[in-house]
Amino acid sequence: KVPDIRLDITSEVMDIDRLLALMAGLPAASEAGEKREVAKVSGQSPGAALPQGLMASGEVRIGRTLYKGLEVKDFLLQYNLEKGVLTIKDLSAGVAGGQVSGRMKVDLNKPGLIYGGELDLKSVKFQGLLPVLANIPGDMVSGMMESHFTFSGAGIEWPVLRDALSVEGTYALRDGGFRDTPVTTAIAELLGLEELKRLSFKSLDGTLHVIKGRAAIRSRMSGKDVSARLDGTIGLDGSLDMPMTLLLSQKLSEKLRKRVSIAKYLTSEEGQTELRLKLAGSLMRPYPALDTAGVSEQVKETIRKKAVEKLDEVLTGKRKKAGEEGADTGKDAGKELIRGILGR
Repeated sequence: KVPDIRLDITSEVMDIDRLLALMAGLPAASEAGEKREVAKVSGQSPGAALPQGLMASGEVRIGRTLYKGLEVKDFLLQYNLEKGVLTIKDLSAGVAGGQVSGRMKVDLNKPGLIYGGELDLKSVKFQGLLPVLANIPGDMVSGMMESHFTFSGAGIEWPVLRDALSVEGTYALRDGGFRDTPVTTAIAELLGLEELKRLSFKSLDGTLHVIKGRAAIRSRMSGKDVSARLDGTIGLDGSLDMPMTLLLSQKLSEKLRKRVSIAKYLTSEEGQTELRLKLAGSLMRPYPALDTAGVSEQVKETIRKKAVEKLDEVLTGKRKKAGEEGADTGKDAGKELIRGILGR
């Protein structure tokens, strides 16, 4: 007869931090024993250790869970195991003021633990997740997060996971900000604008595509003092290759023009300054620099527009005064053209 098991687990409170601490205190297996065990199971599928034809189903309900200080409420997981495939039909929990839900399938018939699924976040306070996800202070990045991700991969150890993990998704943060992050601090120091260390935004939206250990990101941020566009990659090890464009408000643009003379060629008629930067290094040790090719193109375009405007004035006679000779008008306008282009 095929084994068919129903197993439900219910708990009011589960302190994962305490459980992990207890497990850490257990005697460790000998190094030789570990090596023999690895050699023994190498190449085998996880399902090989299960009784043939095993079927199982059930649910896990936990009223309150604690993990690294993060409180998870009303955790629910419904599962089913059949023909060596573990299906998590419904996973939901209240986290950081919002809701997390997901679905997942794990194929135990193949070596390496093959899996795939979906994950959704709704109205989650991102600052509540940061200490758990990245082990950094929660006040560095804030905002109400909505996201949808699909993922697939193999294994749970880093070298295998890095190469096999694939993620596609969209994300959005509302009414948040950045507070003294390594990236904003480095950019503020580069431009000499203290205000950039702490930024607030109305919205931050983007797409994410992870493959072969790198996350391709396209993002757009809209804020009162600074708006931004990003289109580059972040390695799962934190390495950066991120071209970005900043659009500074009139107030910050005026302050920048007082420090950097070339900024006047990067300022629009509305008084906003567009800066093209490149971010290298890592998330914790970023190295921002001006995109010299991009800035050079901006300056050339600004000068070209000014030249066209001046030539248009000459050709249409806008600066011709009553009683002046046409030749003198052209001569004076030509001088103004040169002065305008050279800024003299």
